[in-house]
Amino acid sequence: MSVTIYPNENKRGYQKVVNSTSAGTAILADTSMIVQQDLNDNEGWLFGPNVLGEKFNLYFGMGTGEVLTLNNLKCLWAQVSIGSNSSQQSLPFFHVYTKMEHDGQDAGLFYRTKITYTFDRDNTFISLGEQVIIHTDHKPDLNGETRRFLKLEDKAVTGPNNSNEELLYLALGSDSSAPDDDVLILVSHLGYESHPNLPYQDGNKTILRNIKLKYG
Repeated sequence: MSVTIYPNENKRGYQKVVNSTSAGTAILADTSMIVQQDLNDNEGWLFGPNVLGEKFNLYFGMGTGEVLTLNNLKCLWAQVSIGSNSSQQSLPFFHVYTKMEHDGQDAGLFYRTKITYTFDRDNTFISLGEQVIIHTDHKPDLNGETRRFLKLEDKAVTGPNNSNEELLYLALGSDSSAPDDDVLILVSHLGYESHPNLPYQDGNKTILRNIKLKYG
Protein backbone atom coordinates (compact mmCIF):
# COMPACT_ATOMS: atom_id res chain seq x y z
CA MET A 1 0.00 0.00 0.00
CA SER A 2 1.42 3.35 -1.01
CA VAL A 3 0.88 6.84 0.35
CA THR A 4 -2.68 8.03 -0.25
CA ILE A 5 -2.91 10.31 -3.29
CA TYR A 6 -5.48 13.06 -3.43
CA PRO A 7 -8.12 12.96 -6.21
CA ASN A 8 -6.35 15.76 -8.07
CA GLU A 9 -2.80 14.38 -8.02
CA ASN A 10 -1.24 17.24 -9.98
CA LYS A 11 -2.31 19.79 -7.38
CA ARG A 12 -0.71 17.61 -4.70
CA GLY A 13 2.60 17.63 -6.58
CA TYR A 14 2.54 13.90 -7.29
CA GLN A 15 5.08 12.38 -9.62
CA LYS A 16 6.74 9.00 -10.17
CA VAL A 17 10.49 8.57 -10.71
CA VAL A 18 12.28 5.39 -11.86
CA ASN A 19 15.89 5.01 -10.76
CA SER A 20 17.19 4.17 -14.26
CA THR A 21 15.86 7.38 -15.85
CA SER A 22 17.49 10.81 -16.06
CA ALA A 23 15.13 12.02 -13.32
CA GLY A 24 16.26 9.13 -11.13
CA THR A 25 19.91 9.95 -11.80
CA ALA A 26 19.29 13.57 -10.76
CA ILE A 27 17.75 12.49 -7.45
CA LEU A 28 20.55 9.98 -6.77
CA ALA A 29 23.27 12.58 -7.58
CA ASP A 30 26.39 11.65 -5.56
CA THR A 31 24.92 8.45 -4.09
CA SER A 32 27.57 5.72 -3.87
CA MET A 33 25.30 2.87 -2.74
CA ILE A 34 23.63 0.71 -5.38
CA VAL A 35 19.85 1.02 -5.73
CA GLN A 36 18.25 -2.38 -5.27
CA GLN A 37 14.78 -3.86 -5.52
CA ASP A 38 13.19 -5.02 -2.28
CA LEU A 39 13.11 -8.82 -2.17
CA ASN A 40 9.67 -8.75 -0.53
CA ASP A 41 8.30 -6.72 -3.46
CA ASN A 42 7.72 -3.56 -1.43
CA GLU A 43 7.77 -0.46 -3.62
CA GLY A 44 10.69 1.91 -3.51
CA TRP A 45 14.47 2.05 -3.68
CA LEU A 46 16.39 -0.22 -1.31
CA PHE A 47 19.81 0.86 -0.03
CA GLY A 48 22.04 -1.60 1.81
CA PRO A 49 23.55 -3.53 3.33
CA ASN A 50 26.34 -0.95 3.09
CA VAL A 51 30.11 -0.96 3.13
CA LEU A 52 31.93 1.60 5.29
CA GLY A 53 32.28 4.83 3.28
CA GLU A 54 29.17 4.28 1.16
CA LYS A 55 26.15 6.56 1.42
CA PHE A 56 23.01 7.66 -0.36
CA ASN A 57 21.87 11.22 -0.87
CA LEU A 58 18.48 11.71 -2.49
CA TYR A 59 17.95 15.29 -3.68
CA PHE A 60 14.41 16.54 -4.23
CA GLY A 61 13.15 20.10 -4.79
CA MET A 62 13.18 22.82 -5.80
CA GLY A 63 10.70 22.77 -8.69
CA THR A 64 11.19 24.94 -11.75
CA GLY A 65 9.79 28.41 -11.12
CA GLU A 66 9.35 27.81 -7.39
CA VAL A 67 11.13 30.11 -4.99
CA LEU A 68 10.79 29.17 -1.34
CA THR A 69 12.57 30.59 1.68
CA LEU A 70 13.29 28.97 5.03
CA ASN A 71 10.27 30.57 6.64
CA ASN A 72 8.03 29.23 3.80
CA LEU A 73 9.03 25.60 4.44
CA LYS A 74 6.60 23.62 6.59
CA CYS A 75 8.26 20.21 6.42
CA LEU A 76 10.21 17.59 4.54
CA TRP A 77 8.93 14.03 4.67
CA ALA A 78 9.65 10.55 3.40
CA GLN A 79 8.05 7.12 3.53
CA VAL A 80 10.75 4.70 4.64
CA SER A 81 11.31 1.28 6.13
CA ILE A 82 14.36 0.96 8.38
CA GLY A 83 15.99 -2.46 8.55
CA SER A 84 18.81 -1.69 11.00
CA ASN A 85 18.94 0.39 14.17
CA SER A 86 22.22 -0.73 15.65
CA SER A 87 23.62 2.81 15.84
CA GLN A 88 22.79 6.45 15.08
CA GLN A 89 24.70 5.98 11.82
CA SER A 90 22.14 3.35 10.75
CA LEU A 91 19.37 5.92 10.49
CA PRO A 92 18.43 8.32 7.67
CA PHE A 93 18.49 12.09 8.06
CA PHE A 94 17.28 15.19 6.21
CA HIS A 95 19.38 18.09 4.93
CA VAL A 96 18.14 21.56 3.93
CA TYR A 97 20.55 23.79 2.00
CA THR A 98 20.05 27.46 1.14
CA LYS A 99 21.52 29.50 -1.72
CA MET A 100 24.78 31.38 -1.37
CA GLU A 101 24.64 35.18 -1.08
CA HIS A 102 28.40 35.84 -1.48
CA ASP A 103 28.55 38.30 1.41
CA GLY A 104 31.24 36.56 3.43
CA GLN A 105 28.73 34.68 5.60
CA ASP A 106 28.14 31.65 3.37
CA ALA A 107 28.97 28.58 5.43
CA GLY A 108 29.84 26.09 2.67
CA LEU A 109 31.37 25.78 -0.77
CA PHE A 110 27.94 25.72 -2.44
CA TYR A 111 25.50 26.77 0.28
CA ARG A 112 24.83 29.52 2.79
CA THR A 113 23.10 27.52 5.52
CA LYS A 114 22.83 23.78 6.09
CA ILE A 115 20.21 22.37 8.45
CA THR A 116 20.42 18.70 9.43
CA TYR A 117 17.50 16.84 11.00
CA THR A 118 18.27 13.54 12.76
CA PHE A 119 16.47 11.00 14.93
CA ASP A 120 16.49 11.35 18.69
CA ARG A 121 17.35 7.65 18.77
CA ASP A 122 17.12 7.26 22.55
CA ASN A 123 13.55 8.54 22.62
CA THR A 124 12.10 7.26 19.33
CA PHE A 125 10.66 3.78 18.94
CA ILE A 126 11.73 2.33 15.60
CA SER A 127 10.21 -1.00 14.65
CA LEU A 128 12.51 -2.72 12.13
CA GLY A 129 10.82 -3.25 8.77
CA GLU A 130 7.82 -1.04 9.60
CA GLN A 131 6.90 1.46 6.91
CA VAL A 132 6.67 4.88 8.53
CA ILE A 133 6.47 8.55 7.55
CA ILE A 134 9.47 10.48 8.84
CA HIS A 135 9.35 14.27 8.78
CA THR A 136 10.85 17.54 9.98
CA ASP A 137 9.27 20.36 12.00
CA HIS A 138 5.53 19.89 11.26
CA LYS A 139 3.44 16.85 10.37
CA PRO A 140 2.76 16.71 6.60
CA ASP A 141 -0.80 16.82 5.28
CA LEU A 142 -1.20 13.30 3.86
CA ASN A 143 -4.91 12.67 3.65
CA GLY A 144 -5.97 9.27 5.02
CA GLU A 145 -2.41 8.11 5.79
CA THR A 146 -2.49 5.40 8.49
CA ARG A 147 1.23 4.78 8.97
CA ARG A 148 3.02 6.13 12.03
CA PHE A 149 4.51 9.59 11.74
CA LEU A 150 7.98 9.97 13.26
CA LYS A 151 9.41 13.44 13.68
CA LEU A 152 13.17 13.88 13.46
CA GLU A 153 13.53 15.88 16.65
CA ASP A 154 17.23 16.77 16.63
CA LYS A 155 18.28 19.76 14.55
CA ALA A 156 21.78 21.09 13.81
CA VAL A 157 22.40 24.36 11.96
CA THR A 158 25.52 25.51 10.13
CA GLY A 159 25.42 29.08 8.80
CA PRO A 160 23.39 32.27 9.35
CA ASN A 161 19.97 30.55 9.11
CA ASN A 162 18.07 33.73 8.26
CA SER A 163 14.36 33.21 7.59
CA ASN A 164 14.49 34.91 4.16
CA GLU A 165 17.24 32.67 2.72
CA GLU A 166 16.15 30.92 -0.49
CA LEU A 167 16.10 27.12 -0.52
CA LEU A 168 18.66 25.41 -2.75
CA TYR A 169 18.49 21.64 -2.10
CA LEU A 170 16.39 19.32 0.04
CA ALA A 171 17.84 15.88 0.66
CA LEU A 172 17.36 12.57 2.45
CA GLY A 173 20.62 10.84 3.20
CA SER A 174 22.56 8.17 5.05
CA ASP A 175 25.81 8.36 7.02
CA SER A 176 28.98 7.31 5.19
CA SER A 177 30.63 6.60 8.56
CA ALA A 178 28.24 3.71 9.25
CA PRO A 179 30.12 0.41 9.74
CA ASP A 180 29.72 -2.44 7.25
CA ASP A 181 26.17 -3.87 7.06
CA ASP A 182 24.82 -1.11 9.35
CA VAL A 183 22.49 0.59 6.83
CA LEU A 184 19.39 -1.03 5.34
CA ILE A 185 16.76 1.50 4.29
CA LEU A 186 13.88 1.28 1.82
CA VAL A 187 12.70 4.68 0.54
CA SER A 188 9.29 4.70 -1.17
CA HIS A 189 8.28 8.37 -1.27
CA LEU A 190 9.96 11.76 -0.88
CA GLY A 191 8.07 14.98 -0.31
CA TYR A 192 7.93 18.47 1.06
CA GLU A 193 5.26 20.99 1.89
CA SER A 194 5.21 24.75 2.24
CA HIS A 195 3.15 26.79 4.63
CA PRO A 196 -0.18 27.81 3.03
CA ASN A 197 -1.11 30.97 1.15
CA LEU A 198 2.18 31.80 -0.54
CA PRO A 199 1.69 34.75 -2.93
CA TYR A 200 2.15 33.84 -6.60
CA GLN A 201 1.05 35.65 -9.77
CA ASP A 202 -1.77 33.14 -10.32
CA GLY A 203 -3.03 33.35 -6.74
CA ASN A 204 -2.07 32.20 -3.26
CA LYS A 205 -1.11 28.56 -3.00
CA THR A 206 0.63 25.85 -1.01
CA ILE A 207 3.61 24.18 -2.70
CA LEU A 208 3.63 20.39 -2.33
CA ARG A 209 5.69 17.50 -3.63
CA ASN A 210 5.02 13.77 -3.37
CA ILE A 211 7.62 11.79 -5.33
CA LYS A 212 7.03 8.07 -5.64
CA LEU A 213 10.25 6.12 -6.16
CA LYS A 214 9.92 3.11 -8.44
CA TYR A 215 12.61 0.54 -9.17
CA GLY A 216 13.22 -0.37 -12.78
